[in-house]
Amino acid sequence: MASVVFFTILVMRPDPFTILVMRPDPFTILVMRPDPFTILVMRPDPFTILVMRPDPFTILFMRPDPFTILVMRPDPFTILAMRLNPFTILVMRPDPFTILVMRPDPFTILVMRPDPFTILVMRPDPFGFRKIRVLNKIGKFVLF
Repeated sequence: MASVVFFTILVMRPDPFTILVMRPDPFTILVMRPDPFTILVMRPDPFTILVMRPDPFTILFMRPDPFTILVMRPDPFTILAMRLNPFTILVMRPDPFTILVMRPDPFTILVMRPDPFTILVMRPDPFGFRKIRVLNKIGKFVLF
């Protein structure tokens, strides 16, 4: 019967920069910097990566599939990614600015802005993009 070993790695640098790793699973990686900037990783699956900064800027990553990446900033600026295939990446800003990615193939990238500016990409095809549409104040460009 294998014994369970619990070990800790603590690295400190004069920046200051600190990395703290605790094991066995579930393991935790904690990175603290004086900005302040914090990265927290907790395992086993589902695992979570949490990044907090004073802007404030937060990245939250949760697993296993479906996994979620959530980025929140006070502008406000939000990135939300959700998986189990098909996966979705949704970026929302107050301009408004939206990026929506849905998969698996065929995949779609949709970017909408109020200028208006639209990029729509749909796949697959063996040679690259099947359709690109860009519409802005100056004119429009369509490629099929």
